[in-house]
Amino acid sequence: MLSPAFDTVRGGVITVAALTSRWPRESPAWYGALALLLLAAVPLRVYHLSHQNIWFDEAYSWKLAQLSYAAILREAAADVHPPLYYFFLKWWIAVAGTTAAGLRSLSLVASLVLMMVTYVAGRNWAGERAALWALMIMAVSPHQIFYAQEARMYALTALFVMLAVYFYDRWVSSGRISALASYTAVALLAVYTHYFAILLLLAIQCDFALRWLPLKESPTATPHRRRLLLWLGAHTVMLLCYLPWLPALASQTARGQAWRHRPTWLGTLQGLWDFLLELMLGYFSYPGDLAFAFEKFRSAPGDLTDFLFLLQEIWMYVAGVGLLLFLLAMGVRRPAARGRFLILFGVPVAVAAVFSLRQSLQLSRYLNPVFPFFALILGSSIAAMTSKRKAWMAGSALAVAMLLGVGANDRANSRDSDYRPAAARLEEDFLPGDRMVIRPSYMSVCLEYYLPRSFPAEYLPDPGLPRDGSWDLGDGKDRLWIISDYRDPAFHQGQAVEDKGWIVENAWWWPRENPKVRLTLLKRP
Repeated sequence: MLSPAFDTVRGGVITVAALTSRWPRESPAWYGALALLLLAAVPLRVYHLSHQNIWFDEAYSWKLAQLSYAAILREAAADVHPPLYYFFLKWWIAVAGTTAAGLRSLSLVASLVLMMVTYVAGRNWAGERAALWALMIMAVSPHQIFYAQEARMYALTALFVMLAVYFYDRWVSSGRISALASYTAVALLAVYTHYFAILLLLAIQCDFALRWLPLKESPTATPHRRRLLLWLGAHTVMLLCYLPWLPALASQTARGQAWRHRPTWLGTLQGLWDFLLELMLGYFSYPGDLAFAFEKFRSAPGDLTDFLFLLQEIWMYVAGVGLLLFLLAMGVRRPAARGRFLILFGVPVAVAAVFSLRQSLQLSRYLNPVFPFFALILGSSIAAMTSKRKAWMAGSALAVAMLLGVGANDRANSRDSDYRPAAARLEEDFLPGDRMVIRPSYMSVCLEYYLPRSFPAEYLPDPGLPRDGSWDLGDGKDRLWIISDYRDPAFHQGQAVEDKGWIVENAWWWPRENPKVRLTLLKRP
């Protein structure tokens, strides 16, 4: 049952009073900790918001948000995601602008609101202390910070899902029709934002079944039958509202994504382990770094920098991951975790793991909405420790490991292929009459973003030219730029052009250590 704090919710809508009334009656230090966590979350998400490049997926979001609503629907239907996020982004950038910070700030705001909703709901599900520890985990999580700084739909989907869970629980505890209507509305927003929200709705159905089935034969069965009919009616409304998009969903499912491979059973288990590591340490932390740190320290044992790097990796992958596994094991023994958190976290992960047997999936990206329940499991485990000292030690150790993951995020200069250097070179050296080929052609959206006013009009879509190099541009054109991405099968093979009437005048590639983008200028002899 929910606490009386939710009596301030009128009409099933979260009000300011619902978020601020009846805070826990603790010492001023408690209030200070709550304020500190909320304030700390903001700079952690704002810092380096524009530092990394707008990568392909984000550039695609930007491009669709420039289109009309009808065009967004057509383009989204031809892609792999539903269209609602692009509508929200279109409205958002009309105010915030199309800079990297402007595009990403929608996710940043969604991430901060998600924290508040998680705390408000979590303190009623697992207690005040568990909710505060969960808030700490969300505030410093490199995983949450990463998706708060990405112009994609994952943070917004997580917010809609968490609101759906909140309103569902509000309806179950109070029976208010307005709460059920609110659940229906935000659940519909969630599935129109990302398809994997359906997995969280499936978890809610499991929770509802576990609540309803033991009561259906009770003396008060009639009210429960009425509640079941209302529940079925709400989902019938959702289905009717989703009918216009079902043909697009069927087409996308049949088409699939050709670049995804079918993993082995071992690969699927590895994917689940990587999923847990990424929830804990973020996108830019790699287990191989621990072995690398040992090797560096062994080769130069007196180097203080190498020693500190080794300590950092040991803390992250030995202390941090070990503590994570301990807290997860402890959390599943908690009644609140068994009753709700395991369902809301475990069901989507299990179903997604089954899907990943068919084709590889980046679980940490698509399952971002399960993170609040992951944080609540850990928070309830810390709060259940027998002494405050143990709880503070465990929570602090976990926070340090996560903050080290945040540091790894901040040290990364780019996400995927960084087209900023190529755009700068083209802006400086591209001459009137030059021609350009981008391979693969869909990566042109990155250059379009960075060259919005000077993107070459004489861009030749790939395969606009033969791959054997026998290119006749006509009209006396004698300079050709080729931008090649690592996704191009010929990226690492180079291009034999000397015997085709062209010579390489200059070539650049970025980054130097592990190139992902190559720019080549060809010229006739």
